[in-house]
Amino acid sequence: MSKALPCALLTAMLLFGACGGDASPTASTPDGSPGASPTSRSPGVATTAGATNDDTDDPIDPAARATDRPLSDNALIRGLWLGFSEAWEDGPPGAERFLEENNYAPYQKDSDLCRKSDEDRGVQRKEFAYDDDTIKREENWSIPEGSLKGQKPQGRVYSMKIQQRVVTDEGRASVTGKSHVLIDDGKAYLFLDCARIAAAD
Repeated sequence: MSKALPCALLTAMLLFGACGGDASPTASTPDGSPGASPTSRSPGVATTAGATNDDTDDPIDPAARATDRPLSDNALIRGLWLGFSEAWEDGPPGAERFLEENNYAPYQKDSDLCRKSDEDRGVQRKEFAYDDDTIKREENWSIPEGSLKGQKPQGRVYSMKIQQRVVTDEGRASVTGKSHVLIDDGKAYLFLDCARIAAAD
């Protein structure tokens, strides 16, 4: 059986997540192929059929879902996760280049720390899929940890359930948890604190 992947590896993209509570890792099978996943989605593609809201803090009102965000924000969120999955086709260097332009501005300078962390852990590939039914506007959200703790980003912040699939030298694994996305001036950004991730190695 493949070696268990570290919790920090699985939750590296689920900012402020954990391997318990709102994040649920899936173990690899003996041959290294993905185990049973809590969801089944194409990378970066939202699906709504059979979706649940188990991994968000509050229930989402279906009547409000259609009006709590502009349609353009839906496209930006979709493009962000799809683009990040595609960037990972070039491994950690591709992810680093993506973060240099698509991470929250104060975090962009530390993009190389995520690359180094992933390379040290033997990460080869990551794929991401979000659940459209769990997208929720977080009007009063502020960064809860790290050097920017308490900072409230300018723009519109959304939370959503994300499934991350990871391929490493040790095997494959999947984790589902909550992540946040910022929409500001017509562009979507991740909240990936590479310095905090590197410090946890």
